[in-house]
Amino acid sequence: RSSLAFQARHAQPRTQTIGRMPKERQVGMKTPPVGQKSESRKKQKRNESPVKKDEAKKSKFRESGIIVRVDLEQFLCHTNFGIDFHPNINFIHGTNGSGKSAIIAAIQTCMDSRASETHRARSIKQLIQNGKDWARIKVTLKNEGDEAYKPETYGKRIVIQRELNRHSAHKYSLISERGKIISNRREDLDKILHHFSIKVTNPCVLLTQDDARDLIGGTDPRKMYEFFLRATGLREMKDDISAIQSKVDSMERMIESENIKIKDFELKAAEAEKEYKTCEHIQDLDNKLLKTRKMLLWSKVGEFEEELSELESNLEKVSKRKEQYSQQLAQQGEIDQKSLNRKMKDQMTGKLKKLVDLKNQLTQEVESKRETLRSTTDHVMRIMPRPEGKFPSRTKLVRKKQALQKQLEREKRKHGDFFVAEVAYDKAVKDLKEANEDLRLSRELLEKEKEIYKDRRENWKDSRSDLQTLVNLHFNCILTRQGYYGQLVFDDKEKELTIEAIPAHQEETAVTKALSEGEKSFTIIAFILAFSDLSLFDAPFRAMDVFDIFMVRNYFHKAGGGGGANSQ
Repeated sequence: RSSLAFQARHAQPRTQTIGRMPKERQVGMKTPPVGQKSESRKKQKRNESPVKKDEAKKSKFRESGIIVRVDLEQFLCHTNFGIDFHPNINFIHGTNGSGKSAIIAAIQTCMDSRASETHRARSIKQLIQNGKDWARIKVTLKNEGDEAYKPETYGKRIVIQRELNRHSAHKYSLISERGKIISNRREDLDKILHHFSIKVTNPCVLLTQDDARDLIGGTDPRKMYEFFLRATGLREMKDDISAIQSKVDSMERMIESENIKIKDFELKAAEAEKEYKTCEHIQDLDNKLLKTRKMLLWSKVGEFEEELSELESNLEKVSKRKEQYSQQLAQQGEIDQKSLNRKMKDQMTGKLKKLVDLKNQLTQEVESKRETLRSTTDHVMRIMPRPEGKFPSRTKLVRKKQALQKQLEREKRKHGDFFVAEVAYDKAVKDLKEANEDLRLSRELLEKEKEIYKDRRENWKDSRSDLQTLVNLHFNCILTRQGYYGQLVFDDKEKELTIEAIPAHQEETAVTKALSEGEKSFTIIAFILAFSDLSLFDAPFRAMDVFDIFMVRNYFHKAGGGGGANSQ
């Protein structure tokens, strides 16, 4: 049997397996696996009852997440291709160039892998058939049972479709069982893959031809160690830790840059403060000028008050003279009206009339002046309170104002405007304060990131040690069931992994390159199965693109053929 069939026998139940089998393997299908007789398996099948067979069949077929069908249009060598999958084990075989590995690449591409991870192209556009402008991939997943993802939305099937285009952006579509497009967002695809625990970058979920070739070769301890990291998820954890380390480094560089900026802000604040203090006497001059201008306003009020006082005094004098003339006329009339000189009477009457007119005029002027004084006083009071004491003369105030203006202009030309200096100083102080606060927050975040980095690194080391022990244990258990003993030797410092195994009848262990070709292949397969038995992940399907150069040659020569060892 092929190495893939061997894996399926030991794989976890309820997991779908998809594998590509070289065509030459069909010749040796009757050869039993290492350490097992074909008769024992036939006896087990005869002893199983039909009821147990049905129960076992129901228990091992997963109800959600497995691949039901793959459809390809203009993708690599497939112009229009579709294939349905059994819910358990599937073997895909064909001649060279028939597109077996293209199916694996399509599953990877549709499930968000980069083009380089398919080992078929450096960019997604190179996966489109030559001469074509687009390609389409559809992967249909089963979506039933208790672990179904939003069955009320998608139904019993979820179709993941990816359209590739040479001249525009690539597009994802998540389609329901009825053909309705539910979403085009990549985030929703990530949610589906996370829900079903599908991680196609894990070689134990999807083993590409190149990864299989490196494994079957088994002579590069560094590649074996890297496979261990990827298969256990430690590589992904390590990448996350590296991302945190990069973030820490970036934050440290940013803090260094912020320190330089703070020094610049401190220098600017010191210069602004110096300029501000230099311009303080300008503000004093400005205040004196403002006060003088206000005093000028009050001096105007004082002038109005003096004018009003003079008008009131004149009005009082006119009123008294009027009363005197009125009394004189009255007295003369009582003495002798007939003997009174008419001419004198006319004169006194004329003067009295003039005095009455003058009084009325002065009364109007007084009222007008009072109104002007009242409005002016209200206006000036809103500007500044009335100063105590007597106001200086307006002439002195005008001269003082002119002198202050000239002095202020000279100082501003020499040192600049005080207001501008004040604004610049306030801004410099504010910028410095904000920069110090940003630096404080950055340092706090840096300390938190360092703690996260330290904790995750320690957890990663502990996990690596535990997983190495578990993988070693399962590896040896698989070998023991086949009459072998072995161990995995890890060198974490050099990042190397060496496989040692011997048949039960030998005493000394041997590394894989010292084993026979068949033993080496079997040992590598046991190594792969050791990860599957760990239950580190619960992927609904696993795919293997087989390239077993040693077992191909072995079976080919046993069958009496004569082709090259690299035939598929």
